[in-house]
Amino acid sequence: MIECNIVGGNWIELPARMYSKATRIMSYCQLELDCLYSDLVSHGPEGEYSKMALFCILSFDIEFAGRKGYFPEPNHDPEYIF
Repeated sequence: MIECNIVGGNWIELPARMYSKATRIMSYCQLELDCLYSDLVSHGPEGEYSKMALFCILSFDIEFAGRKGYFPEPNHDPEYIF
């Protein structure tokens, strides 16, 4: 998220031809897409992007690595917390 300047509440754009339909469905979402994170375009909540999105739910998965058997914590695993 940091590398792509994405913060909570931003609109995320996937430019045309920079994504594909997921070939391996891994959720109950109506639509799953694959793309490179570097192709994401983040729009801050200004102007036309200050309006409410038409999506009911938009989610993405972030993977963390830390000490085995423990959820990463900033005081023990600072390199893994973004």
